[in-house]
Amino acid sequence: MKTTSELELVIQQMMAYITSIAPEVDVKRESVIFEAEDTNLSVYPPLVWSDERCLDLQELIGERAIDVQLETGYVVAVYVYMPEQQVQETQHELTTLQKQTAAAQKKFSEAAALGRLQPAPDPREPVAA
Repeated sequence: MKTTSELELVIQQMMAYITSIAPEVDVKRESVIFEAEDTNLSVYPPLVWSDERCLDLQELIGERAIDVQLETGYVVAVYVYMPEQQVQETQHELTTLQKQTAAAQKKFSEAAALGRLQPAPDPREPVAA
């Protein structure tokens, strides 16, 4: 039977493997897990990497993921993002944040116009328990 602690160990070992073969990459554990997966990792190589280098890394990681599945029964899905994909993802995140900022500014303006803004608490003041 699979246990959470076993899965955590497998995840940590996979992340360690990835950073041992490519120390300059960023590895993130994703919160979205699809039906057949036990976990999902995303790998972000430096933007200076070529697509070929990214694909070579994906191949090495894929081979290790197959070994992990055969040895442990855990399915560790790993996706290596190409530099262009990383830029597109970042542009999308920035657009989303800009929209959220604009909506928050609008809400604050409305609240100020209605006299509903409360002074922000002084972070130096102790909080009452």
